[in-house]
Amino acid sequence: MSMNISRRSFMKGAAAASLAVAASTMLTGCDMPDLGGIFGGTRTKTIKLKDGQTVNIALTGYSYDSWFYQARTEFKIVNNLSGDLKISDSTSGITGYTLVVGYDSYGDNGVVTGFETSKSGLIGKTIAADGDLTDKLTLNLKAKGEWSKVKLIFTVYDATGAVSDPVEFSFEN
Repeated sequence: MSMNISRRSFMKGAAAASLAVAASTMLTGCDMPDLGGIFGGTRTKTIKLKDGQTVNIALTGYSYDSWFYQARTEFKIVNNLSGDLKISDSTSGITGYTLVVGYDSYGDNGVVTGFETSKSGLIGKTIAADGDLTDKLTLNLKAKGEWSKVKLIFTVYDATGAVSDPVEFSFEN
């Protein structure tokens, strides 16, 4: 069976295909590139307090913005504690249960320059007992080539100090 394609049909098809390819490359510029599975290990972790209560943390999304050198993560945190859970990036002035988010990085000194607080909706929020919250954390990084690995570290504190072992989510450059 043979199929005849006219020159005009071929040119229309070629033009449509080239337009589709050009449009797809323009649209990808609008979105941040995905970190492509560079997060290591499990995407859901449980923090177990010394008294047996738990907090579940699930990584639900992540991307790297190469224009601003920002690692953007999204987490869902489920508070299984008997009281409210505050989220902070500092251990100062803790009252009640507080989930402290920290970071560590490998590569040149000062790879992580801090959280971008305007884009880190988790920090400063409180989750009621038996409640949950999904929001973002954004880390400011030096140029992509200057870091090899970054860890986000979650630890629960109360007024007496750390009441859990830390759990970590890490990603590599």
